[in-house]
Amino acid sequence: MNRESYFHIVNELYHKIETDDSRLPGWTSAAEVLLYRQTGDEVYLKSIHALLKVILDDYRQVGVVQPGLRLTGFKIPYRIVLLARVCLDEGVLTDGEIVVLKQFFTDLLTEAEYERGSMNRAFGYLAAIHPVLEWVPDHPKRTELLEVEQIVLADLKTYYEADEDSYGYGALTMVNMITWLEESALEDVYQHPKLRQCFENILDMWSGIGRASIYGDWRPTEPAWGWYLCAMEKAASVYQDGRYKWAARVIFDNYKRTLQEKPEWFHHHDLYGLTLAFQCADDTVQEVVPNSSSKVIYRNNGCPERAILRAGWEAGDLLAMVSLASGNEHGHSDPLAINGLIGEGVILEDNGRSGVEPFFHNVLHVADQKEDFPVSKMKVPLDQWQTVRASFESQRNYGRFRPESSFPFDYTHQVGNDIPRAFAFDPERESVFLIGLKVYGDGYDFDLGSVTLVGDDGRREITDFQNQKWVGLSSIELGTDGKPVGRFHVTQTVSDNPAKETSDWATTIYIGVKLPEPFSIERDGFHSFEVDYKFSGQTPQDVVQLFCIGESEGYPRKWMFNELPHHPVQVKAFHDNVDFTHGIFDYSEKSHSGRAIHRSRELFFTKNRQHDFLMVRDKVCVSDKAPYMAAPLWHVMNPVDLGDGWFEVAYEGRALIWLLPKPESTVEIRTWKSLDYFDSGPYNTHVIYRGKACDGGEETLFETLIIPLGRDEDGKEVKDMVKLASSHEQVLTIGAEQHVLI
Repeated sequence: MNRESYFHIVNELYHKIETDDSRLPGWTSAAEVLLYRQTGDEVYLKSIHALLKVILDDYRQVGVVQPGLRLTGFKIPYRIVLLARVCLDEGVLTDGEIVVLKQFFTDLLTEAEYERGSMNRAFGYLAAIHPVLEWVPDHPKRTELLEVEQIVLADLKTYYEADEDSYGYGALTMVNMITWLEESALEDVYQHPKLRQCFENILDMWSGIGRASIYGDWRPTEPAWGWYLCAMEKAASVYQDGRYKWAARVIFDNYKRTLQEKPEWFHHHDLYGLTLAFQCADDTVQEVVPNSSSKVIYRNNGCPERAILRAGWEAGDLLAMVSLASGNEHGHSDPLAINGLIGEGVILEDNGRSGVEPFFHNVLHVADQKEDFPVSKMKVPLDQWQTVRASFESQRNYGRFRPESSFPFDYTHQVGNDIPRAFAFDPERESVFLIGLKVYGDGYDFDLGSVTLVGDDGRREITDFQNQKWVGLSSIELGTDGKPVGRFHVTQTVSDNPAKETSDWATTIYIGVKLPEPFSIERDGFHSFEVDYKFSGQTPQDVVQLFCIGESEGYPRKWMFNELPHHPVQVKAFHDNVDFTHGIFDYSEKSHSGRAIHRSRELFFTKNRQHDFLMVRDKVCVSDKAPYMAAPLWHVMNPVDLGDGWFEVAYEGRALIWLLPKPESTVEIRTWKSLDYFDSGPYNTHVIYRGKACDGGEETLFETLIIPLGRDEDGKEVKDMVKLASSHEQVLTIGAEQHVLI
């Protein structure tokens, strides 16, 4: 791709937009600045000046806090930088406007919330730090803000990648990082091998048709082409690597084709990304087609993130992605999920926000109760004491590749889910323990018995309800053993709309205690903590709670209820050659009632055959003898039941899915309506599965065959070509081709 092509499409798309998207960070402002810089047309300068005047008028009326959002947000600052820079350079501002602008900058730096962590919001805010400080050089928070930048830079340098395991949020993190590093003269960071590996991992997600599957918390109607084009062009430029130039071209071509077929998929943030792609592009870099094959991608901390199964890089070559991590920020807790399958189009995606869509995406699902199938209700046991233990390393095991929280205590403005000021503490003298309760439903009681730090050399209980001053507890009462317990009675409801009675919509109420001694997870010799608690009353079916411990860094480290320490996916086998890829992946976890579950997913992935396919073998074993429900769930669009467990599905691409026969099992089609509060678009709205009530203690096998179809192929004809014979080995025949599945 070249700069001329980017400029042409930015110019074309800009003139199709009637207004700026005021809820987002000024995507069109960047395009206007580019168009003015390149053409010199005063029309763009007048528009830039007019928009800045609107923002300053709003500031005069309401200050820097965004109306309706209750915060200044990371979204404003860099937008203002782009507009102000042009207006100041061109001398179009009056003396009075300059005074208001500088006061605006002063208040913005004073009031704006900033966050830490290698994530999009932290980087997006910091992109404006240096330009704004140049305009208000003696700002009273100057030293503090530059220290914040160094803290976030250290977070980036911990693993040199985005914390957020989401297709869109990960791309936005990279875009904001690119802008921040340029504005702060930190571009030497690109030369670190781990950041280069991060870009390599991004490249591996893409197929020869210029698409990657949407995964994590993101919306399929926003494939974020512009952001990824920016990332590819930056990598091509700084590494002088033609593979990224090739990727930019196929993504760009797919983008243009898609806009012809689905013009409604155009989004303001694509315009912003295309503008940055123009700025990053180096036209001297020549395209090179990548030649890598199937591989396991690891995070830079060594944790496996996903397996890439690839037939090739040509358009239409089959590509699959398998999730090997759990619980990542903005990702779904679906280890072993096939969160992407692409042939001539996207066939399977891991789409839908986890808080408002079903939790399980193309994965073997296990539920304690039949009525919890296929969507687990995450029921909280009532009227019984239970103990959970959370390892201080558990966030890494869950795939949350950093121990710090992404938010500090010193927010200037209270926002719904911020930790209250009552828990601010001096880390040199104090520590803090918090529990966040989601408040909705008809009301329930939460009883807290004890919190105990656990180490190799002993245990230490840190709760004392008789002498400690707890914040938020309704009462202190005697438990059945005569020891005091803390009780909190929840009475509020979050919404009058039952469809929104989910954790994403719930208010968080924090209870906890400040402890009169400093505490360091690293230095004090404790490896985990245990919490004894009980719920009573009408608990919501998917109530979610949060444990936090704030210690020597002054930030809380957080863990979730019901998440006992479990391990990342184990790569038991992975073999790749020119004909096929074979992988075996294991995962152990706890059910919500505490039962030990072991799952294994074995994959056979063929390459360059007349009919490539993906064979999935799922095995599950639950430790105790009690029965359970299990089935591989496949989230699809437009399923057509062909009988005998066969379905034809059509998303962007088409495929046959065969749920292989299994005694005493039933084939089901379920439909759900999206609860997403965004314009959800073409989410996969059906779940197909072959489910079985299984006996605990015994291993159970499920098998699924997926055959992508060409655009003109007849699914029924291909189905009739498939035969599967089993003796000591499985032999799969599709037409004239035979495959031995060892």
